[in-house]
Amino acid sequence: MGKDRRKTPRNQYTPLLSGDVQNAMASHAFERIRHCLLFCFYVELTCDYLNTVYQTNLDPRTAIEDSATHQIDVGYRNKKAQDFDESASSIIGMSITGYKAMDAAHFNNLGLNGSFTSTLFKYSKIDPMVSTLKSYCETMCGNTRLLPKCINIGPDKAVDSAQSKFKNTLFTDEEHPLISGPCISIKSVSHYMTLANSELEKYEKRYESENKLALSLSIKGYIHGFARAGAAEKKRRGNYLINELRDEVQEVVQQVNKHLSQFTSPLPSKITRACRMPGSALKDPQGLFDTRYYLDDSL
Repeated sequence: MGKDRRKTPRNQYTPLLSGDVQNAMASHAFERIRHCLLFCFYVELTCDYLNTVYQTNLDPRTAIEDSATHQIDVGYRNKKAQDFDESASSIIGMSITGYKAMDAAHFNNLGLNGSFTSTLFKYSKIDPMVSTLKSYCETMCGNTRLLPKCINIGPDKAVDSAQSKFKNTLFTDEEHPLISGPCISIKSVSHYMTLANSELEKYEKRYESENKLALSLSIKGYIHGFARAGAAEKKRRGNYLINELRDEVQEVVQQVNKHLSQFTSPLPSKITRACRMPGSALKDPQGLFDTRYYLDDSL
């Protein structure tokens, strides 16, 4: 936990997500990959926008920290409640909430570099689009759900580690691209899942050796959630997760283009992209900024 993390308390009217452990962990895993990909998209789009409009020199590789810098909601401690039974032989019907120690567990544990947020703050005072993008980045950084502390500092740490590795892979130097192309793609989804499942497997083996069967079984929930993210849809063409993200990416890119057309004159002649994407200019772009810079939904 970073001592400088910006925490926002829970809105008292926000519903509390509960349910059984298996389904809750599957849902949490899906949100983890969804938030991480959207966070990377928002940071990269924000860098591109500021570099294009204000000639800054921002780069996602240095804008993103390895641990969360923002947190929405807080955990709690209740001495009268029971402990989460780590050694339970079954998690069928076992609740995910109501235990003695509950943490606000991040969906995305990556954070925002101080220099990057200072730049956002500076330009947000003169450009409402920067203020909007700043809000998107911070929300995708700070969103959480309540989980038992032993899961947050246990299996969830495995996913934290995987997300750091994913970020380093995604925004690597252009000379050593392990993932080329837009940050949201079948390739990036697959790579995230490979990293996360590999880290979780290490924890699963350790818990089995320590007879912490409930924690070991909870990991199967994560794996089911990631499998859902990687699945192909039957009713719609393409990947389930990417289909879900497409509408949001398209809407935000349209917001940026609409803002530029209304408030920027003359319009920039070209987009200044992060150095990892040189030579990625598209023919017949749908606007100065183009959804295809950030999302590839081809199979």
